[in-house]
Amino acid sequence: MTDMMKVEGLDGGGRWEALEQHYLTVINCPGCNEQLEELDVVCPWCGAKVREAARFSKEKDSHLREYRLIVEGAMAYAMTIIANGKRNGALFPAAETLLARAKVALLEKEYPVALEMASRCGLEAEDVARQFDALLLRLGRAERKINLASEAGGNVEEALELLEKARAEMGKGEYRNAIKFSIRSSANADKSRMMHDAWKVEVGDYL
Repeated sequence: MTDMMKVEGLDGGGRWEALEQHYLTVINCPGCNEQLEELDVVCPWCGAKVREAARFSKEKDSHLREYRLIVEGAMAYAMTIIANGKRNGALFPAAETLLARAKVALLEKEYPVALEMASRCGLEAEDVARQFDALLLRLGRAERKINLASEAGGNVEEALELLEKARAEMGKGEYRNAIKFSIRSSANADKSRMMHDAWKVEVGDYL
């Protein structure tokens, strides 16, 4: 994702500051050397035509539009991940906060800040989406192992309690913790089934 946003090095760092300084450089009239406003095409002091001012203004506007498009692309990327994850039930509180900050910065034309927020939002959304997908797999695995252990006659009470804790953490958006509980639930179910199988072998040998 980061490479996508570093178009021509516009990554919110020193290049943007240099670019901004270049286009905001004071322009003086070539006739009388008086300072001109950014959009002046005719010197208000001596009446000389000032084409350089208009050229700089158009060039600056072009770069600002380019920067805005980069920011909007980064925001769209993050928003797509968030929307897809939400359809599956994932929560993205931190990513949505970063996205809101990016939108505010964009409206205020603070493009370096907007790009930083949008970039962080995308990375956060990617991380959450990966955790959520991994959690769904772990929960499914734990449920299957609990069912197998139960069918074999094992005691799955502790495994079920761990599974419920995993689901509770999932509901709070704490996916890392939920993954840990689901892994422990699977392991406990496996242990219960093996202990019951070992007990049946021992009883069979005794009989």
